[in-house]
Amino acid sequence: MCNERMEEPIRTLPCLHSGCLQCLETYSLRSLQDGLHGNLPLLSLFFSLSDLLFLFLFLCSLDLNVDSGSREVKCPKCHCPFQVPEKGVEDLPTNYFTAGVVTASIKRESVDPNNIVCESCEKTQATDYCKDCAMNFCSDCKKVHLKPKMSAHHQFITIDEAMKGGFASSAPSILHCQKHPHQEVNSYCKTDQTAVCPQCVVDFHSGHNVDRLINISKGFKDGISTLVNKVCFQILSSFSGIKKLIHVK
Repeated sequence: MCNERMEEPIRTLPCLHSGCLQCLETYSLRSLQDGLHGNLPLLSLFFSLSDLLFLFLFLCSLDLNVDSGSREVKCPKCHCPFQVPEKGVEDLPTNYFTAGVVTASIKRESVDPNNIVCESCEKTQATDYCKDCAMNFCSDCKKVHLKPKMSAHHQFITIDEAMKGGFASSAPSILHCQKHPHQEVNSYCKTDQTAVCPQCVVDFHSGHNVDRLINISKGFKDGISTLVNKVCFQILSSFSGIKKLIHVK
């Protein structure tokens, strides 16, 4: 949208395109400004973008001179329409993968290659980088890190490889919650259709239908595999039909 590097927090639209929260708020507000009866320039003097968007959505919920159907906005990339949530763009799902890639990219740019210290002991110079944890380790701390079963299969690359782009090419496999940074995102709330950490389950999703993320991902993979097979079958059927038409002519 702004052609700049994404900044956290990052939200995902129903069409699976993503954008920075601030850019999405700006874009959505501009798309919805007709519902504010052309008063956007005046209102912007008194309200922030997020407050303006919340004000508009609040008026929609009260049905006061604002068409609730005008909550529909088109994706700036593919123009697929979507409804802005009642609480605003902030209520859209977080794109943890892209957020991880952005974090890793920023981290690489801010690191002094001549002064990389182990993030575990914070004393010795780092020699290796854990792609799963997105952390730098010295040789001794690396051995300790690989002992527990939980981190025994973590993937390491050398610091030199990391500085050349190794840790910016993919997001860490361990995703940390934006609301609770020290908690790992390992569950999925089916009620709200969002990935959550254990603390989020307690604080915001109590009583909801929550399952382990690994179970949900398996279901998604199976569903995608079924869809791919159906599409392949339809493509082959289409080619067969085209060949028949050619022979008829």
